[in-house]
Amino acid sequence: MTQERFSRRGALALISMAAMAAAIAPASAAISQAAARKFVEDTIDELFRIQRSGGGVAAQRRAFLKLLNKRAAIDAIARTCLGVTWRSTPKNLQRAYIDAFKTYVSNKYGSRFDEFTQIEITIGRITDYGRRGVVVQTFAKLKNGKTAEVDWGLSDRGGRVQITNIVVEGVSLVTSERELIAQILERNRGDVGKLVAELKTLR
Repeated sequence: MTQERFSRRGALALISMAAMAAAIAPASAAISQAAARKFVEDTIDELFRIQRSGGGVAAQRRAFLKLLNKRAAIDAIARTCLGVTWRSTPKNLQRAYIDAFKTYVSNKYGSRFDEFTQIEITIGRITDYGRRGVVVQTFAKLKNGKTAEVDWGLSDRGGRVQITNIVVEGVSLVTSERELIAQILERNRGDVGKLVAELKTLR
């Protein structure tokens, strides 16, 4: 796969991401292609700094959580993953759920920095969806020689660019987490309190 190649699968992933971005952060302000590129490059640089820090898994998870709070629309993503249940959830439980969701995400993805070893990442196409945000296509050359397409959904609300979704080889992380949360809720008959408790234990 090269930067010039734009597969049907990739196109569908970008369209899906744009729709997801619109649901998470409607009425996004315009983001220039230069600003979108720099944001993704800076985010990747931060991820590599965390990987190289050598502080151990716990320290990497804490650093990754700080990065999430800084660069991702993590509260909005958490609400989107909970779906319609969010509106009927008491405010104190909403806050507990968001905190548990952040802990879960930082534990899950903050434990995988060894996967960043010997990876080369290049920027591909940048697609502007107007008020729905921007999608930056990147390609990660893995240490096994294979290349994975990673697409970053960005939105700007209030002058702050944020990540609204990431699609890896056509798989949306937001969609995947939303499906997981739906499964946990179904298993616990819609009990958000039990969802919160389980999220805290997941890795």
